[in-house]
Amino acid sequence: MKAYWDERGKTDEFRKNVKDAYNGIIEDSLNMPLEWYLDFGKVLLAKPPVPESWFTTTENVRREWQPLIEEELRRRNKSPSEIASSKTLDAWRKYFSHPPDLERDTVEEIVKQGAIKDLFVTIIHDAIISFNKKFNPFFGAVAALGLDKQIKEFIIPFMDSATDIATDFIVDPANKSKFSDMGVHMVDLISRQKPDVLLQVGKIPNDDDFASLIKTTVCDENVRKFVAEVYGVVADTIKAKHAGKTLGEALKAQGFDHKWPDLDDTDLDYIIRWMNNSSALQKFFDLEAKAYKP
Repeated sequence: MKAYWDERGKTDEFRKNVKDAYNGIIEDSLNMPLEWYLDFGKVLLAKPPVPESWFTTTENVRREWQPLIEEELRRRNKSPSEIASSKTLDAWRKYFSHPPDLERDTVEEIVKQGAIKDLFVTIIHDAIISFNKKFNPFFGAVAALGLDKQIKEFIIPFMDSATDIATDFIVDPANKSKFSDMGVHMVDLISRQKPDVLLQVGKIPNDDDFASLIKTTVCDENVRKFVAEVYGVVADTIKAKHAGKTLGEALKAQGFDHKWPDLDDTDLDYIIRWMNNSSALQKFFDLEAKAYKP
């Protein structure tokens, strides 16, 4: 039968049938009740996590592809601003020009972290040292006595007050425009960078450890249970809102126009090539043909 399918796949009739089947499957999918998809999502989330081999395979693929992608990006040596249109860059600027509204307690907790406090101490200490070097003719003697090292110890007790001031500054609505400008500036700064810089900035310290972290999180029963519970509540709410609607009707209510991209000749070539090389699919067709009784 393989020889038959190889020849059959070259005919215009078969190509038309594949195209019609594709469009029909899309249409049938859109005409399925939305409730079916939402309930199927619950079924999938209730299943055990994917096998260990899936994570291993994904990691092996990443290790193979990542250096090739990075090498090609470096070879082309284009910054995002040289690739994306001005319309796209403007969209990113607009998005990051709206900083999130964080609760004061959240900002305060971030600002009072040890690393942030150490940064403040270093900045204030260096500012005092620089000022004295420039304007205090006796500072050389002070430095010789090692008193400049005690300046940091003098500053530390005032850090709680400094972090309170920093927190107030960040959450003050009057300063929101400053952070909006900062968001836009960050987009411009990043978009001008070449691949060497961007790949270094976006580099995960240890990709293998990060992959292990993802696997541990995905397989965590507590996390899976929580996600399933959240999805269940959201799915039930959506079902109630769009009760009785098909997937297509629900999508149309959200602005989807039902115009699915049509298959062109290149798409058909790849699909038919896959069909002709799929022994399982050919076996299915053969069995169905034998079972068919008009």
